[in-house]
Amino acid sequence: MSRRPLSEILYRPRSGTKRDIQLTASAEFAEREFIDVAARAAKRSRSAFLMDAALTFAHAYLGNQRPDGIPALPSPQALQELTLLCGKLLREIHRVGVNLNQIARAINTGAQPDSTDDVLAEVHGLARAGRLALEHVVSGCRHGA
Repeated sequence: MSRRPLSEILYRPRSGTKRDIQLTASAEFAEREFIDVAARAAKRSRSAFLMDAALTFAHAYLGNQRPDGIPALPSPQALQELTLLCGKLLREIHRVGVNLNQIARAINTGAQPDSTDDVLAEVHGLARAGRLALEHVVSGCRHGA
């Protein structure tokens, strides 16, 4: 199973129904080019990019006054907090990895350090916390094609 980028996982949720109503907007040439460059950078079609931008803007103005069928977006503050927590988790995983390397080195020399069980329990706890956090994020932010 290949891993999807976090930006793809966190993308705006879709209702699962096909969009068949067209909206039109007028733009100057430079504006269209600017939007196209941004859409390509986001790996989205122009239509999908504009729809994402319009819905994000509508959410900012209307907040929780959205009609049924329009899922909530994750708040920018929640995403920022998630990013900070992921950074802390990565630093903790790195620290535990250093401890695991020290244990492996000691075992390879024929000794088993006293801290082995504690470090392995910590690794197990971190893995469980990371898995639960990812499941929580993904379950709240699913999207369609």
